[in-house]
Amino acid sequence: MYPNKDLLFLDWHAQQKGSPMRGWGMGVVVPERMIYLKHAKAARLLSDMAIKYGLIQHYLPVGSSVLDVGCGSGYGVSMMDSFGYKAKGIDLNERTLRMARYRQGLEFICGKVEDLTETFDGVTSIDMIEHVHQPEQAPLVKAMVARLNPNGVFLIDTPFRRKSAAVSKHHVWELGFEEFAWLVDQAGPWKTIDKFYTVRFYDTYTVCVKANDKPPENPDPNNIIVDNQIIIATR
Repeated sequence: MYPNKDLLFLDWHAQQKGSPMRGWGMGVVVPERMIYLKHAKAARLLSDMAIKYGLIQHYLPVGSSVLDVGCGSGYGVSMMDSFGYKAKGIDLNERTLRMARYRQGLEFICGKVEDLTETFDGVTSIDMIEHVHQPEQAPLVKAMVARLNPNGVFLIDTPFRRKSAAVSKHHVWELGFEEFAWLVDQAGPWKTIDKFYTVRFYDTYTVCVKANDKPPENPDPNNIIVDNQIIIATR
């Protein structure tokens, strides 16, 4: 499991006067090596991905089998492989998967998760469901969950829908807090459901906050942004 020495607990920092995290409460954790990365967009993207995929280490022992749905170029699969999991990815884009196989040297499947018969200890889906039309989202989540072994772990992530505008013009259907929670709940039954969201501070570093309630309003929308919402459900 994830070693405690590699976690940085920011509870104390969140309470200090002048801290950008003041008012966000307790329970903020992030892998220590991922906090202070360069401002470069690519570095921040990899940091965000590492935080999201890294959460599964709290739920699955090393050596477990994991499927990443909508894996794209395979960076998430590569990360989970480095964590010690038997990871593979599935995506619809064969061109992207050819690049993934070349860069990552791991196993990638071109096709639909609905057509798979293999089952896994864990299934992940990061920044994918928002690219699916709303009527197709619930059946797709059920199809991903159907690939879980008994006592399996399901980790899904999507951008947090904002009131003012869409997060990205490339997204087909973005989800609010309640709608996202329902999407996972309807694919159950579940033994446990944990909810998280990521918060980006001053476009410099990202932290992951565990909170089962709706994220608070941004105290400083120009500098403190609620980016994504994550749900981890266990059977």
